[in-house]
Amino acid sequence: SVLSINDAPVLTPVGDQDSAEGDSVLLILLASDVDGDSLTYSASGLPDGLSVNAATGEISGAIAATASGASPFSVTVSVTDGSLNAMRTFAWQVRDTTLPQVTGPGPQSNKEGEIVSLPLSATDSDGDVLTYQAAGLPPGLSLDAASGVVSGRLTYQAAGVYDVRINVNDSASPANTGTAQFVWTVANVNETPMLSRPADQVLTEGGDFSLQVQAVDIDGDKLTYEATGLPDGLSMDRTSGLISGKAAAGTALASPYAISLVVSDDGLPTKYATTAFLISVRPPDPVHPQPSLTGLDPDQAMVGSANLLLVVSGNGFVKDSVVRWNDVDRATLYVSPGQLVAVLLASDLADAGSGQVSVCNPSPGGGCSEPLAFRVLAASGNPVPHLLALDPGEVVAGSGGFNLKVSGQGFVAGAVLLWQGQPRPTTFVDGDTLMAVIGADDVATPGSAALSVRNPSPGGGTSDTLLLTIMPTAAAPNPRPQLSSVTPGEVTAGSGPIILELNGSGFLKTSLVRWNGDDRATVYVSSSRLVAVVYAADLSQPGRGFLSVANPAPGGGESDPLALAILEPARAPDPAGVRIWLPLLSR
Repeated sequence: SVLSINDAPVLTPVGDQDSAEGDSVLLILLASDVDGDSLTYSASGLPDGLSVNAATGEISGAIAATASGASPFSVTVSVTDGSLNAMRTFAWQVRDTTLPQVTGPGPQSNKEGEIVSLPLSATDSDGDVLTYQAAGLPPGLSLDAASGVVSGRLTYQAAGVYDVRINVNDSASPANTGTAQFVWTVANVNETPMLSRPADQVLTEGGDFSLQVQAVDIDGDKLTYEATGLPDGLSMDRTSGLISGKAAAGTALASPYAISLVVSDDGLPTKYATTAFLISVRPPDPVHPQPSLTGLDPDQAMVGSANLLLVVSGNGFVKDSVVRWNDVDRATLYVSPGQLVAVLLASDLADAGSGQVSVCNPSPGGGCSEPLAFRVLAASGNPVPHLLALDPGEVVAGSGGFNLKVSGQGFVAGAVLLWQGQPRPTTFVDGDTLMAVIGADDVATPGSAALSVRNPSPGGGTSDTLLLTIMPTAAAPNPRPQLSSVTPGEVTAGSGPIILELNGSGFLKTSLVRWNGDDRATVYVSSSRLVAVVYAADLSQPGRGFLSVANPAPGGGESDPLALAILEPARAPDPAGVRIWLPLLSR
């Protein structure tokens, strides 16, 4: 007999499958059995909507609309002859074909400048994650891709009609897209232009002037400019907003001018913006006169003199006038239209002969005066002295004899004080100071006495005259001066000579400025102003110097001192040169 052996069936391999949701499927499994046994088919892991015919091995059906959510599927098929079986496994990809459902928001209408927030609505039956896109939105708006909210502020140039398309994509691969369209109308809104206020302006009659007025219109409208109240000679370009021209002669008389500005657009309706500012018109710069000289005080000095305070008299002086020595500028202080004060340096007086003193005024106009000669006397000839002050400058009749201090320039040993032309006992202190003894008989009665100083020969001669007042017994005493400020308030060590302006009250024509207690050459300007010079030697070291003002008896006295700072040279604005500081002085 022959023993029968049952062989296992053979199942043909099945390739991976790819379908879409809703597809109708017919897939036939192929198997064979050499024994001719009856075969039975089965399958597991099929996409929803599919089944297998156990007898024929046909997999068929329509894939469910939601099957892609579990894709890909791992499918196992098998065949059996009743005792033995065979299996095959393959993958079945199911693609999502369900489109997101987008609900259009309907026609939209807004105005320029409005704030917008419009949520869009879409659903997906598969529960996929949705992503939003938009095309054709009005300017100023944007779409949040995740939330589907259109938001923003419409620009002021957004007026128009917009065809907006919304696309909504699901998270399938490839993605499925749902769409919606609607019309969005943006109405025009004309906004007021923005006009910037110009800064207040200052100009000079006859001088070129230009000012650009600034304005913007967020609608992009064309702007027109207007200005009222402009000084004669100025006009505005209505298209560009430029104010330009030259202020006419005489316009300074009505200054300042209140200018009103208006800018308008060409939108509908027309909108206006206004502002105002001031224009001040100054008279034209004065044409300076050409100065002329009438005298120098002193008009001579000895060789080797230094830091000489020179009073220049004349006409046509201005605040910017400069005294020149042989056509070289010297430190100058303006006192009045008829008087200047300058300092002559040691180098100016180093050699005997004569120097030329002139005064120059700046342009416009201006020019230089004819010069006056200043004599520099040789050492073999004594100079003619020059008087600056008497201390005291006033006495009370019958007050008795006293010692008189005489301050000036060019004193020499042997100089004698002349009282009404008569010599009095005189002591030479230095080239700037003499002491004289005045007897009781000289001041016995009220009035005045003419005092001068005579230097001996060779050279020499008699000085100019100062008057000493002899007051009645009941006359009021001189005030004690008060010193409030000095200009400049600080100087640099190594500079000098420097002209100082001292301000205060109670000053007299006989007042003397003192530097650390020593008298300095002084020029009286008014009862509240004096001018004095401090020498280079006074400023040789950093530190402080003390200035005071002394009035003569009766009464009188010395003011409280003011400190003048003497700075280290490193702090000087120009340490390489000698700097002369000049206060601005006017009457």
